[in-house]
Amino acid sequence: MKSPLEIRKPKNYMLVNLPKMTGKEYLEWGASLMLFKFGLDSFLSQYIFHRQWMFWNYLSPGAFSGVTGLTPADAWFYTCMLMWALPFAYLGARFTLRRLITVGLPPWMVILFFVPFINMIFFVILCVVKNAPSTEPPPLSDSSPKNNLEDGPTKIEVAPAHPEQLFLPEQAAAPLPERLDISYPSSKVFPGEVTALKLISHMPVDSPRAFLIATLLPVPISVLAAMFSVTILGVYGWSVFTVVPFVAAISTPVLYGWNKERTLVECLLSSIWCLMLMASVLLIIPFEGIICLAMATPLAVGVGLVGGLVGYIIQATMPRNQGVPRMLGCFAIFIPVIMIGEFISPVEFPTYENVSKIEIAAPPKIVWKYLIDFPRLKEPTEYIFKTGIAYPIEAKIKGRGPGAIRECIFTTGKFVEPIEIWNEPKLLRFGVLEQAPPMHELSLYPKLHPPHLDHYLLAKQGQFRLNQTDPNHTVLYGTTWYQNRMGPGGYWRLWSDWIIHSIHMRVLNHVKTLSETEYASNH
Repeated sequence: MKSPLEIRKPKNYMLVNLPKMTGKEYLEWGASLMLFKFGLDSFLSQYIFHRQWMFWNYLSPGAFSGVTGLTPADAWFYTCMLMWALPFAYLGARFTLRRLITVGLPPWMVILFFVPFINMIFFVILCVVKNAPSTEPPPLSDSSPKNNLEDGPTKIEVAPAHPEQLFLPEQAAAPLPERLDISYPSSKVFPGEVTALKLISHMPVDSPRAFLIATLLPVPISVLAAMFSVTILGVYGWSVFTVVPFVAAISTPVLYGWNKERTLVECLLSSIWCLMLMASVLLIIPFEGIICLAMATPLAVGVGLVGGLVGYIIQATMPRNQGVPRMLGCFAIFIPVIMIGEFISPVEFPTYENVSKIEIAAPPKIVWKYLIDFPRLKEPTEYIFKTGIAYPIEAKIKGRGPGAIRECIFTTGKFVEPIEIWNEPKLLRFGVLEQAPPMHELSLYPKLHPPHLDHYLLAKQGQFRLNQTDPNHTVLYGTTWYQNRMGPGGYWRLWSDWIIHSIHMRVLNHVKTLSETEYASNH
């Protein structure tokens, strides 16, 4: 059996040979590379592509969520900027890998370097935590006994041990502490770090109390941060739906495992429970509705699981005073900075296209009549419309031809749609002059109106296109062009596409029923 004091050699010798990197060096190199890259990006963008590039463009990953809608010039610009960023990404990943090895974290965590917004929180963590203790044996000093072959063997005198100092069998049976918390003094202590360390050190050890306290502590700060972004800055962005849950999910396992190391399952459960408490508080305040929180749940749970895994690794590998209080304090400062950066970022939201189609056993002339003006629809049977999502009731039109006004009545109000193209019976295109809120929020409080109901899901244009496949059959296409101003754009597009497609099909099925009924009655 190997001695517990024996140093184990890591399996990956390539990683072992990487030079160590202190937190100060990581901060200096990271900031220097960022500033250098920003200068070159600004130069290339202005003098080659004739575009303005600002520092907060790095905080706008939502611009890439509409890649399919980019113009060829935009696609070429972003492709060149991406290729130019590859060398810097390599250097950043390498420095991150060196820093991970220095602090004793698993090398695979370097993948967090490539996740937008989350990589900023990860950068803060690696800057403030202290280095792991060296596992190399100390070098022999000059006063150490040497065995010089020329001088003969060296005698080492060992003083006899006192009988009371001998290792007794009773001592071998004594239980070892559950956690060996070694102190690593630092010459630089941040203000309040010692006080925070003393306060957090009073965390209870028993699991139920520790679990409850650890899951409750991050909730007030997280809720205040979300309210700051939404109500003051007016931003439902990456910082609200990724950064806040990620930080809360990291902080909870670290607090939970302060006095006793916890398992992976315990840490993940604590992170998810903390996010559930945050959602409950937002419902009770009142601040948010059930439907929006339900839509955000898959994203928050995914981010929370990643954050819980990171928190588990931190509490399992790092001594408690190894910069952890400093790390938690930096979170409280850094999150508002990210939110403000996202607020001042001049994001151009992409316009998405949503197309639905249906086949109708009737000629286009009959179908056209029910597109521009259809009677009241029946109550919906789709489950999505029973949750408060707005759905169309009827449509009316005033006038004929371009310039006519079509009004589509929804459960939450009406859409005023001026006709732009009137090509009977082939194409009807209209703009959107006025639109209704996308839903009635389900809430504990009547008439709750969260900010996301206004100007975050915007319909820009719509059309109906009719293709006659034979004299008695028509393929009807319904299209809506819209913007979703919530981030991450790719995630929220999944929900908005589903909702808009459901609205399309409710109208198209109604037109199909009316058209086929009239055609069948006449033939």
